[in-house]
Amino acid sequence: MRIWTTLGIEQTYDIPTIRRAYAKKLQIHHPEDDPQGYQQLREAYDQAMRLARQYQQSQIHNSLAEEEELPSSSFPDPVQEQAEDEDEISEDQRKDSENEWEDEEITEQDMPRIPRLPKWSTFDTDAKFRERSEENNDEELDYNGDFEVNYDEGEDEDEDEDEFEDNSEDDFEDEDEASSEFELDEDFDEDYDDPAHPVSTFMDQVNTLYSNFTARMDTHPWLELLSSDTLWNVEYQRATSDILLDYFEQHYFLPTEVWHLLEDSFQWRARSVEDEEFAERYPKIYAYAIMEFPGLQMDYSSLLQAQHIHVGQEEFLRYREAVALALLENDIRSAHVHLIKALSIFKEDKDLIRLQTEFYRRTSDWDKALSSCNEYIRLAPDDYEAVLLRARFLLKMDKTDEALQDLHQVLAQIPNYTEALSLAGQCHLRQGRLEQAKDTFHQVLTIDPEEIEAVLYLAQIHRHTEENLQQMKGAERKNTQREINEELGRLPLRSRLQRAAVLLLSRRWHILAIIIVLHLLIGQTIVKHTGLSVWAYARHAFLPPKVITIDNAMDFEALPAGDHAVQMKLTNTRYMGILEIKDDGAHGGPYQYFHANEAKKLGLLDQLSGYVCIGYVGDASVIIIANYEQAMSAYEGKTLEISGEARPDPSHQLKQQLENWKQNQASSQKYLKDHPLSDYYVIAKDGISRDNPAGKLPARVLYLSALLLLFYIPFLQELRRQWRYLRYN
Repeated sequence: MRIWTTLGIEQTYDIPTIRRAYAKKLQIHHPEDDPQGYQQLREAYDQAMRLARQYQQSQIHNSLAEEEELPSSSFPDPVQEQAEDEDEISEDQRKDSENEWEDEEITEQDMPRIPRLPKWSTFDTDAKFRERSEENNDEELDYNGDFEVNYDEGEDEDEDEDEFEDNSEDDFEDEDEASSEFELDEDFDEDYDDPAHPVSTFMDQVNTLYSNFTARMDTHPWLELLSSDTLWNVEYQRATSDILLDYFEQHYFLPTEVWHLLEDSFQWRARSVEDEEFAERYPKIYAYAIMEFPGLQMDYSSLLQAQHIHVGQEEFLRYREAVALALLENDIRSAHVHLIKALSIFKEDKDLIRLQTEFYRRTSDWDKALSSCNEYIRLAPDDYEAVLLRARFLLKMDKTDEALQDLHQVLAQIPNYTEALSLAGQCHLRQGRLEQAKDTFHQVLTIDPEEIEAVLYLAQIHRHTEENLQQMKGAERKNTQREINEELGRLPLRSRLQRAAVLLLSRRWHILAIIIVLHLLIGQTIVKHTGLSVWAYARHAFLPPKVITIDNAMDFEALPAGDHAVQMKLTNTRYMGILEIKDDGAHGGPYQYFHANEAKKLGLLDQLSGYVCIGYVGDASVIIIANYEQAMSAYEGKTLEISGEARPDPSHQLKQQLENWKQNQASSQKYLKDHPLSDYYVIAKDGISRDNPAGKLPARVLYLSALLLLFYIPFLQELRRQWRYLRYN
């Protein structure tokens, strides 16, 4: 099979052999140097381990089945038979549980990695910095010399450091005493206390290996130890795993590769998923082995290379860990104290110098931060991120020339490193070289168009250039303005209008079509019901009417076609004995006209709405529809000043009543002789109003208008968006 070729061994079900082959190949295919090779190696290793475990479990199951087939006596023992059944069920359940975890698909993203040196941004926790800002604001740190701190809390510096030193040393001594001689948990079987027991022997070997710092950092001794037969004894597996969890909760300074070997052997990651209290019981193992927190994954190579450090490695690692945790929590005071203690033991550790640099950055001591960063670069000259950090410090200190030297060194290795290019652009901007800065930021946006920092700096450059436009003249000013507009994406007004129109129609064309159709339907309904256009109806209903004064027949003839608001003075008025009766629509019109006697006979007086009168206006006579007060004045022949709505062409029934009046009244001919009757009649009973002369609109218009309003909302929103686009450009 391909997996054995990848591992470089023959097919085998021996787990130690598979692990040794994996460890040997891991040195060749590092996950960062050869990610594809590492992926293939990891898949081959996982599949080989799965096959080996399945083979061993099948062997155990077959041996148990053979023992059950052998008769122990002539008659079966019910108690023993029940116990055997329970063992078989338990074995099947355990096998199903293991197969469930083994068959679970584990992606490369979920697999533990072997990280290199943590990034410089690991401890840049601005959120936690804000959370503890109130505490740190109460403590003013003044650094003079190497870690000389003055606190404004009324306490002496030496007393503070002694207190921290006593507490921390007591804690570490207690941990060392507790871990010097590991004791087995009392909950386990008493046989495990026997020094000759395989589990006790195995734990002695683990303790001996961990106590040897050099051997502890090497994966080969761990591979040999984890290949022990004790681990693959079904009776000891769970107990050994629990004992190791307790042990490594106190002894956790191991390289990531060793944690991977332990996790592969005991499946602690899967156990942490099953057990909700795992992280609470074993916080160190959860942090180092399960989650692999970046802030705690540090290097041990510096200690291994230090020949003069033979004792105190464990104490140094605990102090270094305390510094990292304090910086994660932004506890500057605690980080300072533990940093002093760690440096007093060993000063050549790269990770500790990195933490020291971060400490000075947090306290804004840029000179010491720069010095510490230089020391780190001396220890790790190939770390370009450290060089980039030093460039940031130099830029902060306005040493732009030195910062540019560091940035050119980084860009020589990684030409398209946007962070380095952005810093170089900031250096050029500080130096006043706007063209170089602009070119650099454009290069950043070419690589990453969403780099917001470059966009902001370019906007700053453009603003500065626009402020200086007044000092330019002629073609230079015009060309500069055009360049700025092009870079900012500003288009001419005509182009913007065309683009806005295209965007509006492309996004809301269907809504615009519905709006047009609704307008047409509403207009047709209004014209059909009132005889007026939509605009005329709206003008009549919502605008104050224009009142025309009528003094004679010429004024009536000068009126345009249609209804008009008029005012006039009537003389020689008369009540004509004709009544206006409100009709419910039975006769096809809103009003009917009857002689007073006829209306009384028909019982229509309760529907009376007006009185028909006549009067002189200059050299013409005009019919008016009056109210009761106006009709009484006309009855008495008084002069009336009225205002109302003049309408041409009275209704057929009103014309008929007027003809009857002319025929039945002898004086009518004399009355109209010198004052001919006008073609207009005036509705004066209600004065001048804005009401629709044709009455209320049908409900259909209201429904269509409400629907039109709903469609106008998204259309206006899009119109506002396009307006903002026009203003922005």
